[in-house]
Amino acid sequence: MPSKSNQSIKFSPWALSLLTGLGGGVLMAAFLLAVWPPLRIFSWIPWILAFNCAHGGFYWVNLCSRRDLHFSSGRAFILGLGIAWFYLGILAGLFYLMLADTLFSPLQLALFSLIGGGCAQAGAWLAARSADLKRSAE
Repeated sequence: MPSKSNQSIKFSPWALSLLTGLGGGVLMAAFLLAVWPPLRIFSWIPWILAFNCAHGGFYWVNLCSRRDLHFSSGRAFILGLGIAWFYLGILAGLFYLMLADTLFSPLQLALFSLIGGGCAQAGAWLAARSADLKRSAE
């Protein structure tokens, strides 16, 4: 009888993309917080968020195309929103613990959410075009 320790945990492509996008953003923010003062990182948050959401969207489409699953631009936008909200929630919690103050206004949260969703869509679009080019080259 096979042991249960040999079984691996299987995540959906959406969950894996969410975790990689979120993990990359948290690692980048942790590195920058180690070398810069906390308020200096604030101007870099949209760039970090955009890069990691685009990476999450690209990775999601790559996983879906490998497993022959359907993907859509609306789902990529929701993935980007998820990455953005989790990432901003973690950052807001860290800054609140360090500075005892709120970090984001509601307008900034809305803007960062749109950046995350739009960049995830752009990453998904690039991955879909890349997959089309690979198929046409074969």
